[in-house]
Amino acid sequence: MATTCLSYHPTELDAVRFWAKQHGKKATETDLPTGYPRELHSPLAWTRAEVEKKKSEWVLELSKEDVKEIDAALAMFEAHSDELSDISIDTFSLPSSLSQRLKQVSTQCYTGIGFKIVRGIDPSKYTPKQNAAVYAGLAAHVAPQRGFVDRSYEGVLAHIVNVAGENPEAESKAPGFTNTHLSFHSDNCEIMGLYCLDTASEGGRTLVSSSWQLYNQLAAKRPDVLKTLAETWVLDTFKDYQKSPPLSVPFLDRVSGESVLLRFSRYPITGWQRKRNPALPAPTQAQLEAIDAVQFTAAANSVPLPMGKGDIVFVNDMAMLHAREAFSEGGEYMKRHLLKMFFRDPEQNWQVPVSAVAGWKKMYGPNRADGSRHETWCTRYEAGMEEEAPTNG
Repeated sequence: MATTCLSYHPTELDAVRFWAKQHGKKATETDLPTGYPRELHSPLAWTRAEVEKKKSEWVLELSKEDVKEIDAALAMFEAHSDELSDISIDTFSLPSSLSQRLKQVSTQCYTGIGFKIVRGIDPSKYTPKQNAAVYAGLAAHVAPQRGFVDRSYEGVLAHIVNVAGENPEAESKAPGFTNTHLSFHSDNCEIMGLYCLDTASEGGRTLVSSSWQLYNQLAAKRPDVLKTLAETWVLDTFKDYQKSPPLSVPFLDRVSGESVLLRFSRYPITGWQRKRNPALPAPTQAQLEAIDAVQFTAAANSVPLPMGKGDIVFVNDMAMLHAREAFSEGGEYMKRHLLKMFFRDPEQNWQVPVSAVAGWKKMYGPNRADGSRHETWCTRYEAGMEEEAPTNG
């Protein structure tokens, strides 16, 4: 009987088999990867039971007065600029008290439980461009640096929609842009933001799980899995290899003596509708066991985010993994619609491992030869733009 799953979508039976194998198993007599901590000590390393007791910390509720101030900031910005790239804490000016509350969202992400929902915006009263401005304007007070969200390192706004809705049989889409559920993964950024323009008719909740708690559990019981995750993996990009060749990187890397970074996805290992290139090295049994251990351990410790229309969630992508439930749009094409952006707070940001430095510089730094930075903003979904997404679930 197979005890590992070479599929992007593990089944409930796969989970039962995994936990049956783990039940009663003694801690593996394998050392941790050299230099890695025995345990991560932080509020970011939480269990589901612990974080569910802190639901009051999950949400920042904006008052009607707050929303008036946001609308005033939007009007002032529009009066002085037509370029969304000009948005900053200065050009989208908010009262000090509201700005400080938003700044505390950053602190929550970096040193608290790792995520927070900002609630109270009504996206239906804004144009697409205004929604982008409100989103970026609020985010500037949380984490002022924006990251590129595309492979060309120019776009800062991504649309997460079910582009396969018109043709469910299409086999050319990555799981992130369909209505299937997403396995646990990271987006390989610092702070991930999701602005919910509209929700699914049924399902579609985002789930988060502490990758630091996952690390602690594996360090205690399965250090062999951590050693495998810290080795070099060959990841398929499912793209034109001349532009986006396969990557050879570790999933797990050490940041410093007391910190690690897990950048993870099953997709480049298992493929989905797009199959992994058979010319690439086949995943080993140890690697398949490792990605199962991450998936099932993260799922067992996950919490669904209670997000509704207009909510914006900020998630520490360096200490959290996230997933998504499958969903139905009730026959309405692309009803569920999220705007994704990447952010960074230079006052609280963390050091990244050597393996991530080049990617971070491309994401958050200049993209022009003269050292300048040019951003593009696609405020409406355009067919095919999902192909530029560097992460797909």
